[in-house]
Amino acid sequence: MLQLRRRKSASRFWLLITLFLFLAVFGIVGWATAERAAQIAVQEGLDAELTDLYAFAFSYVLLFFLLASLPLLMVIGYHGLQGDMLTAKLQEHLSMAGLKDDQLRARMLEYQQSNGFSAFFLPILVNLLLLYVFWAAILLPHGIDGMLAYLSDGGTLKVGIAYMFPRIAAEMSLVTWALMGAYFYCLSVLIRRWMQSDLTTNVVWKLDVRLVITFVLGLLFSRMVGGTDADFSAIGPGITLLAFSIGIVPGVFLRWSARQLKRLGRVEANDMVRLFAPSELQRRIPGISFWQLDRLAEEGIESVQDLAMRSIPTLLIHTRFDTALLMSWVDRALLANQAGEQLVLFQRAHVHSATQLVARVQTEQGRHALLRSLEDAAEWERSRVGPAEPDARSEPPRASIAPVSDAQLDNILSGLGDGPNLRELMCYWEAVGTRHARSTGGQAGLDGVASTPAGPQ
Repeated sequence: MLQLRRRKSASRFWLLITLFLFLAVFGIVGWATAERAAQIAVQEGLDAELTDLYAFAFSYVLLFFLLASLPLLMVIGYHGLQGDMLTAKLQEHLSMAGLKDDQLRARMLEYQQSNGFSAFFLPILVNLLLLYVFWAAILLPHGIDGMLAYLSDGGTLKVGIAYMFPRIAAEMSLVTWALMGAYFYCLSVLIRRWMQSDLTTNVVWKLDVRLVITFVLGLLFSRMVGGTDADFSAIGPGITLLAFSIGIVPGVFLRWSARQLKRLGRVEANDMVRLFAPSELQRRIPGISFWQLDRLAEEGIESVQDLAMRSIPTLLIHTRFDTALLMSWVDRALLANQAGEQLVLFQRAHVHSATQLVARVQTEQGRHALLRSLEDAAEWERSRVGPAEPDARSEPPRASIAPVSDAQLDNILSGLGDGPNLRELMCYWEAVGTRHARSTGGQAGLDGVASTPAGPQ
């Protein structure tokens, strides 16, 4: 555990260094901006109170730094407030999954390497540079001289944020509005992932890529609307709103473009419908939402087989789903991966997960009862298969599903035993059942949690 403590100390060191650098750069840039503004005001003979000008310059630079550095500050706060809590929670759940001491130490070290603040350094640095350029283009499009020009009115400087924003908004292009939408999306994702205790390096990289893609789509949209020389101040609110939506939901622009292509006969309607069809994971593992599906895809899990074959300790380290919910998904995925099209028969027999199947066949009597239930389910499925309609406009009839034989059941059980995760699932559900029995003061023992290894219903 000594190496793990060193990793924690290194993360805290990087946190302090980053915060110090942020404050130092802010102070230097703020002072330089104020000095330059005062120098220009004196040279141009503008009438202004230098103390007010200094205060305004520092406030304006502070606004710039806060807007550009907000993701960085959120990552710092996330590690400072939730880092130790998440480490302790993960260690507890890995122990419940039956990991031995040496395995536990190795997994916790892996967690610190992928989730310590030093792992965030490169993606958050890229994010910081992108946002600095973006907000400099909005708040200081013409430098310090331009800022004073905005404030100048007949030789007098009207110092105040209220005098700046109308001029800034009037000069914003469609590309800028698209990036504003992307910035809003970035903050919403960071806040949501903070609340879910699921702020990872992957999501920061994803947001960096999104900013770049939004910039490209914004350029394309501005070219489609009127080119780079268009008078954007004269563009209506509808076009501006669509540009803003490009950053939040790039699919809005892509669907709009697809409709334009469809009018030219280049896109089939069925192609658009397929884009919104439920994925294999959603069809075979009930209850997975769009956001959860997107989070799993972030870890490279896009099919039932991916979910079944990814080790549980790895999933616990790299995601922040509720542990019981994640275990139930993997439990169902293991059975679905082994059963294939016969999964529907197991579901008819009230067996929805791998651990439930193992629990049902622990005795010879239970095994025979399960085989009879599976045979009845196959008979019921066969009764649903009817002849096709002559002009069949409805869906084609379902193919008959072969019943599960005794040998096939052995193959499924053997596949579950040879594959990953079954042992961890059994240990976890048993630990949950034992904890529940202790908390209720019952004397359940192993008999009281006999259904617990069967996982969720």
